[in-house]
Amino acid sequence: MLKKVGSVVSFTITNSNSHQFEQQVSQCTFAILYHSKTRGRVNITNVTDSLYDRELEHMSLVVGKSNVIVVADDMDDSSPRTENNILTKQMSIAQLSRGLYLFSAKEKMDDQLMKAKVQPLYDILSKGSASDVVCDVVSVFLVVAPWFYFIYSIYHVFFLITTNLNGSFLMYYSTCAANHVSNGSSQEESWVRA
Repeated sequence: MLKKVGSVVSFTITNSNSHQFEQQVSQCTFAILYHSKTRGRVNITNVTDSLYDRELEHMSLVVGKSNVIVVADDMDDSSPRTENNILTKQMSIAQLSRGLYLFSAKEKMDDQLMKAKVQPLYDILSKGSASDVVCDVVSVFLVVAPWFYFIYSIYHVFFLITTNLNGSFLMYYSTCAANHVSNGSSQEESWVRA
């Protein structure tokens, strides 16, 4: 269902593929930690025999907290009360991800209900791609800004030099004119005396 928003790559986390997991995460801009209760219980983080303590921390570190969500699937109950109970006992989910999303087996039987439950995920992913555009614009500006500053500085230096040249020429002309006037007046005096 999420392929409508962008390319989706699934990866199974095991006890022996941590290096491959880290490589996969480094190629992603958004991460969903998916856990199914059919494995027994919801032991994602901070509890005995938790499965994803290190993985959730790594995803949050690499792609950022706001680009990580946790999905608990095949739940008996997906109510807000159950969500709050999980978040109270497994605090790292709230600390290292954008949020927890619960899906029950019953909800998955109803297409309309599933679309409504998945819609917030679409919204998050869509906003994420818009913020990527903002990040691209900011990074382009950060690359281009020093050049603008450099050109602006060159302009000011050039302006300062030309302004001073004009001032220097004015001082030169005024000095020459004063010398010319004083030389002319002394010649006039010498003619008058003669």
